[in-house]
Amino acid sequence: MTVLVTGGAGFIGGHVVDALLAAGQAVRVFDLQPPLARHVGRVEAVTGSIDDPCRVRAATGGVRTVFHLAGIAQLWLRDGTAYERSHVEGTRRVVEAAAAARVARIVHLSSSTILVGRSTPVGATVDARQDPGLSALFGAYARSKWQAEAVALAAAAGEIRDGTVSVLPTVPMGPGDTAPTPPGRLLADLWRGRCPAYVDTRMNVIDVRDLARIIVAAGERGDPGRRYLVAGHDVSFADFLAAFHAATGRPVPNRRVPPWLARVAARVGEAWAGVAGSAPPKAPVAGVEMALRQVRFDGSAAEALFGAERRPLTETLADSIPGLA
Repeated sequence: MTVLVTGGAGFIGGHVVDALLAAGQAVRVFDLQPPLARHVGRVEAVTGSIDDPCRVRAATGGVRTVFHLAGIAQLWLRDGTAYERSHVEGTRRVVEAAAAARVARIVHLSSSTILVGRSTPVGATVDARQDPGLSALFGAYARSKWQAEAVALAAAAGEIRDGTVSVLPTVPMGPGDTAPTPPGRLLADLWRGRCPAYVDTRMNVIDVRDLARIIVAAGERGDPGRRYLVAGHDVSFADFLAAFHAATGRPVPNRRVPPWLARVAARVGEAWAGVAGSAPPKAPVAGVEMALRQVRFDGSAAEALFGAERRPLTETLADSIPGLA
């Protein structure tokens, strides 16, 4: 039977479609945009929004597994209520339509941002079992992803025969991030020399192609009702910059911004973006606060079940640039 990928024309979704096609699956893509050029003629396409119950029902009919990836890939929006409409209500529509269509399994794409909150100690190691609680999370994006996951996992209690699995990636990078997402904008700014300084923090980067493989594997072997943290290379930001330089040859910043100044700049950036109606701030408040926790992500449970193979960080960074430069 066919498998459905909501958001299948997006950055992560496109790579999940690649992995499914490589595995010989019949794929249906549900997205606001038409399928990616490399998928034209190879997938079935249903165009529409998860805000539209009729289109969601049309997309879910006759499929075995739903990979629910559709959502907003930004940490900051002028209209913060859009997160709840897209992530929470959209997920609820997908779950209800999937249950009515007797879909066997849902794989829900969540986010590692729901694991880090105000109660998380600086330098802590977190895994998929962490739950700071809704009120402790940083920003409307993380709160909406927490609520959406709760909606999706509740379907494991009987509505979906083989239950729901939740996948929580760290920071996806790789080829094809043309929108781009916040990590893609960071890479583009580094390539163009638009990052004069950096905050002393940590990053965990997962190659989007490795992430896509694990998302597909979670559909096959994940335990119902369970969440899996998918982590990659855990590095200091200074080491991340060194890897970027090694991969691209481009100069990187060597000045550090103190935490207090990063917080002030984030608040000023958000205020200016809200008033000026321009591009989103480079460093939203929620992103800065999470970064300053300097947490390490432990994805060993997912690695044990789905495999620990990861591309080298320099390969990921080099492959990310062509679509952004």
